[in-house]
Amino acid sequence: MASKYTTRTWAIVPLADIEAADVVDEELGASNIYIDSCLQNSKDTLRLSVDGTQALLKWEGETPEVLASANTYTHSEILAELAKPEWSPPTTPE
Repeated sequence: MASKYTTRTWAIVPLADIEAADVVDEELGASNIYIDSCLQNSKDTLRLSVDGTQALLKWEGETPEVLASANTYTHSEILAELAKPEWSPPTTPE
């Protein structure tokens, strides 16, 4: 069965890079080139790694310029990446 996310791409980016890209303009308000270029609508909606140092970004269509040098993932590739311990906290048995 084909993925319904064939036009979507993902990247993992250091959270520090995203936070460093915050810009506040008196006329336009706050913006962030990473958030503005992707499907996420705020830093509050980012999926973070377990240690909180990496963030997952996603977009559809062309790769945003700010992410041109980032490693990119397809849907199946990002699912495999997110299954790793860095992204999925260990579960404790009840």
